[in-house]
Amino acid sequence: MKKGLTGMQSDRKIPDLLTWQKNIKSHALPLTAAGLDAAAIACRQDKQQINRSSAGRTATVGSIIRRNLFTVFNLLNFVLALFILIAAAYKFTYIKNGMFMGVVVFNLIIGIYQEIKAKLLLDKLAILVEPQVSVKRRGQIEQIKSSELLENDLLEIKSGMQIPVDGIIFQTDGIIVDEALLTGEAEAISKKNDDIVYAGTLCTAGEAWIQACLVGDNSFAALLTANAKIVKQENSRLRLGLNKLISILAAITLPLFFLIFMKNYYTSYDWPNTLVLTAGAIIGMIPEGLVLLTEVAFALAAFNLGKNNCLLQKTAAVEILASTDILCLDKTGTITDGRMQVSGILLCDAETCSDITPAGMEGKENLAALALYILQANKVDNLTAAAINNAFGKYAPIIRDWQDKLGVWEELIPFSSEKKYTAVRWPQVTYYLGAAEFILAQTPALSKLQPRLKELSRLAYRVLLLAEKENQAEIKPLALILLTDGIRPDAARIFNYFKAQNVDVKIISGDNPETVRALAAKANFPFALTACDLSSYGAEADYDYLIRNYNLFGRVSPGQKKAIVGRLSGRRQCRYYDRRRGE
Repeated sequence: MKKGLTGMQSDRKIPDLLTWQKNIKSHALPLTAAGLDAAAIACRQDKQQINRSSAGRTATVGSIIRRNLFTVFNLLNFVLALFILIAAAYKFTYIKNGMFMGVVVFNLIIGIYQEIKAKLLLDKLAILVEPQVSVKRRGQIEQIKSSELLENDLLEIKSGMQIPVDGIIFQTDGIIVDEALLTGEAEAISKKNDDIVYAGTLCTAGEAWIQACLVGDNSFAALLTANAKIVKQENSRLRLGLNKLISILAAITLPLFFLIFMKNYYTSYDWPNTLVLTAGAIIGMIPEGLVLLTEVAFALAAFNLGKNNCLLQKTAAVEILASTDILCLDKTGTITDGRMQVSGILLCDAETCSDITPAGMEGKENLAALALYILQANKVDNLTAAAINNAFGKYAPIIRDWQDKLGVWEELIPFSSEKKYTAVRWPQVTYYLGAAEFILAQTPALSKLQPRLKELSRLAYRVLLLAEKENQAEIKPLALILLTDGIRPDAARIFNYFKAQNVDVKIISGDNPETVRALAAKANFPFALTACDLSSYGAEADYDYLIRNYNLFGRVSPGQKKAIVGRLSGRRQCRYYDRRRGE
């Protein structure tokens, strides 16, 4: 571990979620509905098993001042100013020779003001807010701050709350959780008893009591934050170059100072005047005007960016922004406008799975109602569910026919980023809704349907498969539901702007790579439409090769996203931007 300027740099590897789930379960304890007792509470407080994270702390005002004050440039000028003050003590008129310190003070004011301003604003913009949460302790419900939660606490989660810990659901009738922050998955996920939940994710529907298993810096979100919020030392080439130049000049001027001083002193024997003349000669060797010009340019650029609601933590970030030559983007909410709609339903032929009728609703009302029923039974509440509800809501009365036909369901299978589908199981049949590649995995039906799926993906459709499985029979495709994402109206203009500025763009998404390619084409993506499916690559993928040959990446996991950006950062100045989540 290496200490950064405003936080801690972490070299810990990000594990996959399945491994992390085992870690969470290993910290779970058998609890009663009464929660922790007094002895357990005292024990965890003594061991500091508290939900307090150090990952989001910004620099203190003192550290900002020290970082800007103690530089080679300032040190050299302060030493020369001290010589002027010593001479002025004998003859006050020499004080005017210290006017060069105005440049030093002006530089200090610019740097310190900008960083403190950014710090105060960032302190107000915490990703994990600190609400009051309800916990069960000693059989009583208490209201505490989320930072006071203890490991194995029993806390209540309600719709609209951000989950503050990694834990296991203790009791619920069903909740919907948006895990996009961690997994990149656009779809919210239904959760039931004994399912895993993660810190930083959002409960979008339902209520639950969960056991806090990993808290504070031990949570998965804290690990991601520690890896993402690495604050490096100064990397402005202009400042590094100036500091190197000034360091060289300082090494040269030190012996020169004594030579010049001795020469002038033995000429006039007036040491105050000699001290002032020598300091003046040395000041002329320091490129103070260049330093001032650099800081003024940074300050003006920061001011202009501020007028466009862009906050710079450091003024030197202007140079880094200007030197960026690769920009990595997410798809949803960045290229697309985040509004989804249903374009129609295609019926699959029961025999070949390839003869598909045209889109439209005639004769397909029952299947539309079935899709709606599956989503409602699993309490799915996300963009896809909203689009299907808007399109098929008028067929809701037909759900009663399905209920009468099928009876009471036996099991609900909630959507997850691993399965990519949701389902409802009855004694005689199971109905599925989700990604065809996962529902039909390792079945003959998938190979028959694959050409049509690729064709639809190339047309920028997001495709959901509605399928059924009767007892021991194979899964049978019933229909394909086609959804479309709207393209942001300014996407093409922005892409062309980056191309004109010689900035390459990489799109990194969790969706199907063919869909990403099609949406990029609709947005007039001005770079090569080369797409790669990262779900087919393991942990040891040759990212250098992938980066050289592809601009579009689909089915990307958080660890793969970090690996791509890390490799790009090693080669060039790279920034990743996700408009939807403000990352």
